[in-house]
Amino acid sequence: MLFDIPYLADWKAIGQRRQKLVDQNNVRENKNRVDFDYRTGQKVLLRKEGILRKAETRYEGPYVITEVHTNGTIRIQRGSWSERLNIRRVTPYYEKSPE
Repeated sequence: MLFDIPYLADWKAIGQRRQKLVDQNNVRENKNRVDFDYRTGQKVLLRKEGILRKAETRYEGPYVITEVHTNGTIRIQRGSWSERLNIRRVTPYYEKSPE
């Protein structure tokens, strides 16, 4: 049997619970993140866009960083021209040390 009782939602409690879940998820996601600051003169690899074949490499480069901007972009030298890229499209290049 159904009763005609109005539902009173506690919107403040609902919002606090959702915010708590968001904070927990952010902590979990950021736990494995590695901080990295790009500097001028470093080398980076540029991620290729689009569909790649199995044997094809995912990155091209290395390219030298010529300028670092504060808004999360860098300028790299690609041959005779330079390109401004978001740091999400690049990964640091680590040169192999001669043994």
